[in-house]
Amino acid sequence: NSYMDPEKRDISYILIDKNDYIDQFTPSNSQIVSYYNNNKNLFLTPEKRDFLQFNFKSLEEASEFKNKTISMNSENIIKFAGENNITFNKFTGVDRDEVLDELSDVIFNLKENKTSSVVETTLAKHIIIVSKIYSESQKSIEESRNEILDTLLEVELNNFILDFKNNISQEILDGLSLNAIASNNSLIIKNINKAERFFDENQDDIIKNEVVAKAFSSNED
Repeated sequence: NSYMDPEKRDISYILIDKNDYIDQFTPSNSQIVSYYNNNKNLFLTPEKRDFLQFNFKSLEEASEFKNKTISMNSENIIKFAGENNITFNKFTGVDRDEVLDELSDVIFNLKENKTSSVVETTLAKHIIIVSKIYSESQKSIEESRNEILDTLLEVELNNFILDFKNNISQEILDGLSLNAIASNNSLIIKNINKAERFFDENQDDIIKNEVVAKAFSSNED
């Protein structure tokens, strides 16, 4: 009935926001240093390579290309491929784990500016030219600091929030009131007065929307 006032409810709730506990769990410098020293392998940048991959349908085509370009440098080989409509791909900054297994050994055993023999895969026949090699390198602790801080903070916060929620769930099961739970856990009770079931779905406050929806699916307490 369009002339009936919609049901309204006064809602009280508590919100656990892990951003409120960031300062409490931000790792110290000594924790960051310790994590770095114990996990240096995590901050190792693997060897990477730039390479050209020429693709052929048959072994004969690949072998002919190899023979015709054997004395050319990379620039002239690319020019030759373009003039003869030979398909090739250019890859930049690729590590061993990012290429096909059938190609990785060839690519990562070639010297810079050298051309491979014909390599056969299930996809095609290939000739590889490695144009640049980026040696394996170890990131310094300063380069890794923010990554370590974020990792340690995320782990600590997630563990804390999980335990926190479990403790509050137990207090609910034990029959504690919202006021008692808020007091025990230093939380603030928030209120929404005269909330309607059909709230504005376009409003920006997603949390408020969820609270209202949950309140209308629950009995008065």
